[in-house]
Amino acid sequence: MKWTLLTAVFSLPLFASPAEFDCQPELERLQNLPTLPQQPKAWLQAVDSWRLPARNKLSAAYVYNDAASDPQSRQSARQCINSLSKAFEKHTNSLRSQAKALLPGASGLEARALGAWAGSTKALKSPEYRAVVDKGRKLSQRFRANIDNFEGRYPVPEGCQGKLPGKWQKSVPLRGGAVKAALNDVPPHCREALFVAYESRLSAANAPVLAALLENRQQQASLDGFKDYADRRLARTQLGSAEAVWRYLDKLSAKNRAAAEAERAALNNPPLWALESPKAEDKPASYRPQAVIDNYFAWLGKALDLRFVPIEVAHPWAKGISGYELRQGQKAIGRLYLDLYPRDGKYGHNRHRELQRGVTGVQLPASVLVMNLPEDRWHHKDLKSLMHESGHALNNLLASQPYEILAGIRLPSDLVEVPSKVLEQLAWDPAIHQAITGVREAPPEDVRQQGIALDQRILNSAMALAYHQSGAPDMEAINAKLYPKYLRQDYIKGLSPQYAFRHLASYGPAYFTYLYADAKASDISEAIAGGQLTLRRFADCMLSPGGSVPAREQLACATPVD
Repeated sequence: MKWTLLTAVFSLPLFASPAEFDCQPELERLQNLPTLPQQPKAWLQAVDSWRLPARNKLSAAYVYNDAASDPQSRQSARQCINSLSKAFEKHTNSLRSQAKALLPGASGLEARALGAWAGSTKALKSPEYRAVVDKGRKLSQRFRANIDNFEGRYPVPEGCQGKLPGKWQKSVPLRGGAVKAALNDVPPHCREALFVAYESRLSAANAPVLAALLENRQQQASLDGFKDYADRRLARTQLGSAEAVWRYLDKLSAKNRAAAEAERAALNNPPLWALESPKAEDKPASYRPQAVIDNYFAWLGKALDLRFVPIEVAHPWAKGISGYELRQGQKAIGRLYLDLYPRDGKYGHNRHRELQRGVTGVQLPASVLVMNLPEDRWHHKDLKSLMHESGHALNNLLASQPYEILAGIRLPSDLVEVPSKVLEQLAWDPAIHQAITGVREAPPEDVRQQGIALDQRILNSAMALAYHQSGAPDMEAINAKLYPKYLRQDYIKGLSPQYAFRHLASYGPAYFTYLYADAKASDISEAIAGGQLTLRRFADCMLSPGGSVPAREQLACATPVD
């Protein structure tokens, strides 16, 4: 078979009639692995040529599953995701083995790309391994679904009605806002019981699920040759091991001690149920969405020496989709699509989805922001969300590489949030805030990075890490040890917040990566705001390289490494 590069065109997998999402042609293409060339560069190009059409279709399926307005489109997209994912897995071991065999004869980018293939963590290894991973995926989905669908209530004991409104005299919904309000209305001697009921609300539903999930993850670790799942998961991070993460959490906790203790003293050292970090005053300033969008992409383009040129979106997955073509001079380098507002059936939060990864001379990158922002007026939190998700998008859009396995978002999980956090934190810079919103009033203070709030995040990271260092941990004993150390409060027996800790099912022992990314992003955003670093330099260091440069070198390029 003669191998040639795909045509260098910008073809997006959007469809004139989105009523049915068909991936059968791409699925058929993946069924049989063709005979590939045995020279490193030719092998990599041939693999991309064979895989990219299906890879693009799979990315588009995720967008349709999140956001298509037609239910049939969403259903067929889900079917496409399942079938294409299994088809990709079918040949992973063979491709990994071929890459390993070619690696000794490769150098430069080819060696790095083959190394990425050879070290892929997606290899199936055996039917047993696949069964364990599939079971873990289902347990994770069940854990999160139980949290999302929970509708329990707390029966108010006699004598605890206090100032509760009439609708809550008999029972209080175990939801955050309701419980927070009720804690102020019930008598003091009733508050701890209500707090415990709220924190432990998912114990019955999720205790067996979490136990099974942790046991399953320990099986995965054993099959992969690791002593526990924490080290298996953290091997893909820059810190590299559970021991290194414990050292980092201890260092961060010690650094935060003075600020946290000052907050506690200002609150008269409250009990655990009343422990809450002071909130910044909610400033009333609001912004016009379209003006903010226009100003933001004008500011971002100027900072990056790019232009965001508005385009018409042909055959979108729903009404209201807008788009930009990114240009350097007159050259198009990618496209960004905006799906910003809520509608029935749409994914309910905010996220970035890559639509295509940029492969030099083959295809341009494309990204989608799937969000649920207000349509009428925005506040600072909405601007922050837009800037955060656009940071992920830029990491994909600027990282075109000769080979797909090096393109797009390739930072390790403890750095993958840095681009988004840098832009998010710049939303608090007064000059940048005014340039984007037109509002002279400074944004509200960011209170998440210190004091009690940071202690809570360190505690959550420590709990997630400790649970995954054993297949069957005594979580209550772990909590009793970690609460005094990191939250500086005694644990209340039976509190069991882990069963409502949604990120245990997704990030697991890598939950600390939010803290680590925040710290690195703070250094970088402060340097940008202070004029010591430009956003363009940061993008050149940490966004454009993709997987072509080791992550530690990328970080060192942008900011000193601890």
